Amino acid sequence: MKKNLRVVAIVLARLGSKRFPGKVLAHLHGKALLMHVVDAARKAESVDEVVVATSSKGGDDRLAIVAQDAGVSVFRGCESDVLARFVYATHEYQADIAVRLTVDNPLVTAQIIDQVVYRHIETGADYTCNFLPSALPDGLEVEVLSRGSIDILAERAKTAEEREHVTRFIRTHQTEFHMQNVVHVGVDHKESISLSVDTPEDLLRVDEVYHSWKRVLAHVR
Repeated sequence: MKKNLRVVAIVLARLGSKRFPGKVLAHLHGKALLMHVVDAARKAESVDEVVVATSSKGGDDRLAIVAQDAGVSVFRGCESDVLARFVYATHEYQADIAVRLTVDNPLVTAQIIDQVVYRHIETGADYTCNFLPSALPDGLEVEVLSRGSIDILAERAKTAEEREHVTRFIRTHQTEFHMQNVVHVGVDHKESISLSVDTPEDLLRVDEVYHSWKRVLAHVR
């Protein structure tokens, strides 16, 4: 199914979150949020390599060490220009297809990642996601980009918002890209809970529902 395409999962992470400093290394059920996302990507059959893309600032040294000690590849680049960091990481690790993941979404699963990647490959899309619209709660988003669309972003995304929010340009120029969306079934999208972690309060909430939602997500298809 992969047709000799190299799929690299890029986990964008840094310690300097304004609303939750150190969030990426905060623990959820005994494991850093970063490693929840990394382990999901590692388990995905569609993914050839997982890379943690963090900043080159000294404040992110600890994050890089944690990833390296876990045997994860690390790319370090600009802190504020997140798009540049993402683009250079895909080039460094020779990705034909890149999966964009964030530590905000620690409950994302290998199954969800695979479903989005395989839809992307099957359709030959430029960009594939699972939230335009979504049948899942917030916090399970996956984005997949072709090498061609990544190169377009590198050249045409100019504003500060487009450089900070990696795929903003694609989503505001949808008619210029072949886009696909995966609508997972197996869970009611009207569930009021969010599974995204942006603040310490979010982490407490997700911690409380961790086991119940892991069971639910096992049936998502």
